[in-house]
Amino acid sequence: MRPLLLRGALAACAFALGALHATPASAQPPTTPTPATTTPTSAPVPTDALATDEAPRVAVVARFEGSFDPAPWAESIAARLREVAPGRDVRAMRAVARAECDDVCVGARLAEANARVGVLLDVRPEGPTRGPIVPRLSLHLVAPVSGQALGAPIAVTLVDGAPTFDPGPLVVGFPAPPPPPARLVIAIDVDGATVALDGVDLGASPIAPVEVREGAHELTIRAPGHEPFARRVEVPAAGLRVDVRLVPAADEAARLAAAEAGTTFDAVETSDPLWKKWWLWAAVGGAVVVGLVVGIAVAASGGGGNGNAFPVPPIPGRM
Repeated sequence: MRPLLLRGALAACAFALGALHATPASAQPPTTPTPATTTPTSAPVPTDALATDEAPRVAVVARFEGSFDPAPWAESIAARLREVAPGRDVRAMRAVARAECDDVCVGARLAEANARVGVLLDVRPEGPTRGPIVPRLSLHLVAPVSGQALGAPIAVTLVDGAPTFDPGPLVVGFPAPPPPPARLVIAIDVDGATVALDGVDLGASPIAPVEVREGAHELTIRAPGHEPFARRVEVPAAGLRVDVRLVPAADEAARLAAAEAGTTFDAVETSDPLWKKWWLWAAVGGAVVVGLVVGIAVAASGGGGNGNAFPVPPIPGRM
């Protein structure tokens, strides 16, 4: 009887130990940390990728009478204004005839072109009653939408067919140019990390410096095996360098420590240790109870012809 009882108890303990040491289904095979590559994985970002403040637009509109073609004069005037007013987007628009486009029409054309201010080149024929007719040219600032004049006319003379004028009175009425972009350098200790600034994807690290607007920006970095990085950075006009050291995730940190120690690491569920799982201890307790019951039953059934059998207590109510 005693050997059978001992055998059943040992079987129950073996079952419980097997359940305790069983590997959960979420276990991963041993992995070796992959060293970061040093080869750049992204092309340089254009210098104006995030400097989104556009230069204010100034449109030159030529309005003419007669058979003159004022397009070359308008282009020459626009080129001269670009030289003396950097940081403004000065463009020449298609000329219009005076009989077809009044001041309101000119203002509407400026608004359609998204111009902040307009320069109207007024071309009128002038000359004696008899003889060649020569053009008389003048410039003045006009407002978009309304086409209202914003200043006194400026005389323009033609020298060898090219318009000559004083741009000073016009330039003082131009909108101010946007501030120059600031240089932002982002240095990350992990290659291949995905970098985004204000939701704009800059590519994978290492990345080239970018030019951004002065002020606050949201920097986010993600890399496999590392905790996400997010920070609000304030970029001054002089520029900024941000050095980022990514923190390995829990499993990744354990793998790195194991690699340094010369051992391996199996990733398992990290929410709770295995020995804290309620279902494991319920299975172990059930296995122990089943083992004991089986041992007792075997001992009871085998004790009929054996004088050493374990005595079974009588059941109340039965003879």
